[in-house]
Amino acid sequence: MKHGKKCKIDKYTLILIVLSHFDAIRRTSGFLETGAELPLNQKGNILAEWKRELAYEKFATLDDEAVQNVEAVICNNDDMALGVYDYYKEKNLKLPVIIGINNSEEMHQKIMSGEMYGTIDNKMEDQVMEICRLMQAILKKDTGSYQKVWYSTPKAIVKAEGTE
Repeated sequence: MKHGKKCKIDKYTLILIVLSHFDAIRRTSGFLETGAELPLNQKGNILAEWKRELAYEKFATLDDEAVQNVEAVICNNDDMALGVYDYYKEKNLKLPVIIGINNSEEMHQKIMSGEMYGTIDNKMEDQVMEICRLMQAILKKDTGSYQKVWYSTPKAIVKAEGTE
C-alpha cells in the first residue's frame, strides 16, 4: 500500500496489535510507511491483541522513564487506547497524546469531556493521514489546524463543548 502524502511527527509510541490480523497489518503498515522518511523516534511497540486490559498490563512493563517521557501513544483500536489511559490515570501521571481508532462510545465520551485527544473513525484510507495530521498539529501546538480535543470522521471534525 503506497500513500502519496507524508506526515511529519517528531516522537511517538506505537501500540501494535497481533500481526496476523489483517486490519492491524494494514493500519500499522500504512502508518509506518507514511512516516518512513521522517525523523521518527519510536520508543516502543506493544502487542496488545485488541484488548484494553492487555494494553494496560503491557504498558506497565515499560521502563518508568520511557512512560513518563512519552509524548504520544497511537493504538490500533480504542480499547487499547483506553487501557493506556487507565494506566496513566491510575498512576496519576500526566497523560500523553493518546489516539485510538473506531470512535467507540466510551472513547467518544472521554473526548467530549476533554479527557482524551482523539479517535479516528474506521475508514482505513483516511486513518493513516488523519493520525499523522493530528500528531503533527499537536506536537507543533498548531491550534489553528486542530483543537486539542477532536475526533475525525471522513467529512467532519467534532469538538468537545467549550473548545475553540
